[in-house]
Amino acid sequence: MTHKEYADSLRTIAKFFEEHEELPLPHDADTFNYFSAYTKPEMALVAHALGSSTKEFTDSMFHLNHQFGTIKFSAIAYREEVCERIVVGKKTVPAHVIPAKPEQYIPSAEEDVVEWRCEPILEVAEPKEVAHAEDENIPF
Repeated sequence: MTHKEYADSLRTIAKFFEEHEELPLPHDADTFNYFSAYTKPEMALVAHALGSSTKEFTDSMFHLNHQFGTIKFSAIAYREEVCERIVVGKKTVPAHVIPAKPEQYIPSAEEDVVEWRCEPILEVAEPKEVAHAEDENIPF
């Protein structure tokens, strides 16, 4: 499928919803999730194309967001692919008992305390320098 065919199909879907107001909108109609930028350079391409965006994070995911009218476009990648994980300290998780049948004891342990350093996405690469991961086995 070409970019034009894709855009034309999206317009056809939009026309369908305009003509059929009796149908409920999809449950996630306020967000368009884009799972095609798997690496930092690919995410940089998206950032360049959007012009302005905001970043959101979960423990494992990175979201680059841009608002198009009432729909949030969200380019999503694994955080470890676009950010650098840095151990900045240690914390002790105290020993505790989980009440259950049978009772289970969890010993004290030391865990990494981490920060994520996410450099400005536009500084990663110019669009012409980016290779795509089209044929890689991507777990999305």
